[in-house]
Amino acid sequence: MKIKEYNPLKRSIVAVIATMALFSCSDWTETESLNIKTPTLEEENPALYEAYISSLNEYKKSEHKVTIVKFDNKETDPAGQGERITALPDSIDFVILNNADNLNAVTIDDMQKIRLKGTHTLYSIDYSIIEKEYEAMLENEETPEEDTKVQDENTGEEEMTTDRFLEFCEQRMEYYLGLFSKYKYDGINVIYSGIDPLALSETEKSQLEARQQIFFGKIEAWKNTNVNATFIFEGKPQNLLYDKSLLQKTNFIIIPVVDAVNREDILFTTNMALVEGVPTGRIIYGVTIPSLTDSKDQTGYFEAQENGSPMYAVKGAALAVISNNNNNFVQTGLCISRSQNDYYFGVKSNYKNIKEAISIMNPSPLN
Repeated sequence: MKIKEYNPLKRSIVAVIATMALFSCSDWTETESLNIKTPTLEEENPALYEAYISSLNEYKKSEHKVTIVKFDNKETDPAGQGERITALPDSIDFVILNNADNLNAVTIDDMQKIRLKGTHTLYSIDYSIIEKEYEAMLENEETPEEDTKVQDENTGEEEMTTDRFLEFCEQRMEYYLGLFSKYKYDGINVIYSGIDPLALSETEKSQLEARQQIFFGKIEAWKNTNVNATFIFEGKPQNLLYDKSLLQKTNFIIIPVVDAVNREDILFTTNMALVEGVPTGRIIYGVTIPSLTDSKDQTGYFEAQENGSPMYAVKGAALAVISNNNNNFVQTGLCISRSQNDYYFGVKSNYKNIKEAISIMNPSPLN
């Protein structure tokens, strides 16, 4: 994948951006209590809005650094703009909803609205969540049925003959993959970190291989059926026992670097993940916005200082994306977790830090 800076918007829609600033309020702002509705640009000047949408989609289809955000959506109707995906910066490429099921009507409608802007909505299928669901099922059973093991006569090692997880995982995958068509998502984000297979015994490795076969086999069958859907892998590809050729079918590979405090940490974690068979032309750094509520959670910051305070990791990672490190992989963009928190961090501008990261990666008036 060839990556370069691209700025098609400066040619045609600088005036559009200026005009849109006049329409920044909506019926979801504080003016709602006064029953005053400010007309949107789409209502006031449809032709200008259509030109804006056209240029925006042109940008999304161009070669540029990609921005993915994870959004903590709620089952209840949004209480304000900070809980709506339509309030996210228009130049974001993909939104991953953290709560994939039980979507409210507003969110479903908003998915269509941002799709018109070239922003696609995905959801995650996390292997570790299925493991936790399985453990919870066993704990809730009055008389849990244990997996069956026998001892190999030659090696003396125990071998698994019955693994109940396999049937459980297959059932859960049918549920999770069913959400794709249920809500008309644009794709899925598959999360797997797992454990280093080298740390396992042969019996444990065989069990894990069978479990991955069920999990990723379902994913691959889904992808083969939905060729045009977006498929993102997130986690530690170096821990896959499943055929890594599956990764060739991904659009992007997210390497989580939420614990990184500098560019060197990011590069080290990424290079550790790029074992043989892992595509190197579609790497996304996974970072996070700081927590709004947990003071002990120090993720989301770099050690570099900015105005006397630690730099936000989203900015530090954006600078790493555009840096020239003579890497053996392509730095394709960012995936930003807890994106909804950034709505409240800006004093004069919502999503200030995400917008700054996008501007660093793709200098443009559209942020």
